[in-house]
Amino acid sequence: MGDFFEQLEKFFEEQIIGSHEKKMDEVEKLSHQFEKHERQLQKQEKQIDDLYNDDPFGQ
Repeated sequence: MGDFFEQLEKFFEEQIIGSHEKKMDEVEKLSHQFEKHERQLQKQEKQIDDLYNDDPFGQ
């Protein structure tokens, strides 16, 4: 019976906990990518605003 519980525990660690950790790592990686992209967009927005403020009528 002890062997059954060891196999059950191993199954949970490999299939449920392990896959959850992998998914959380992927989510964290995507989150960092989105944050980086958001910073780039904010930088571009600031550059556009600065251009407009310097020359609002495109002259």
